[in-house]
Amino acid sequence: MGPPGAGKGTQARSLMEEMGVPHISTGEMIREAIRRDKGPGAKAKSIVDAGKLLPDDVVLKIVEERLGQEDCRRGFILDGYPRNVSQAKDLDAVLERQDMPLDRVIELVLDEKIVVHRLTLRRTCAQCGRVFHLEFNRPAAEGICDGCQGSLALREDDEADTIRNRLKVYRHSAEALAAYYGVRSLLKRVEADQDVQEVGRELREALKEDS
Repeated sequence: MGPPGAGKGTQARSLMEEMGVPHISTGEMIREAIRRDKGPGAKAKSIVDAGKLLPDDVVLKIVEERLGQEDCRRGFILDGYPRNVSQAKDLDAVLERQDMPLDRVIELVLDEKIVVHRLTLRRTCAQCGRVFHLEFNRPAAEGICDGCQGSLALREDDEADTIRNRLKVYRHSAEALAAYYGVRSLLKRVEADQDVQEVGRELREALKEDS
């Protein structure tokens, strides 16, 4: 868990490489399901093509399908899901059926002014979706993706006014979600306004702690 720009993806990818379990980003998972255009992905595609937001039940089916794949049997790192208590309860039901309960929920905590500053410096490849940062992860060539050589741009989602609106939505759901996991002693908080390596160190310590 954590607001936009807190470093969830960065830390999750690092853990993925270290622990040998998949990093499951909700956005990437949904895009892949839509690309395959089968099962829940086909339904998601028709909804997205119509310009509508995906309802929780469709997202849940995509999540359940992904968690049922063989590479998740040893564990997984969820990034961007669940976003609210309703989704958390649905996820609990899925994980109970698959006998894979959550071990830990990490919340990366970051001041909103820092979130706005960080996100306005993000640049996203229009071709492959890879994300760079003008302060922490600069591309080798200005405005060019290191991977596919596509052009980098500031996403509309990363403009200051849009970010502030996203933060309002996040705050409302995050407080309830933190309470939901907190009463079950699953939640640990890590301050994200630190060097990336220090955030990673504290995150790993939180993973080791007894509930």
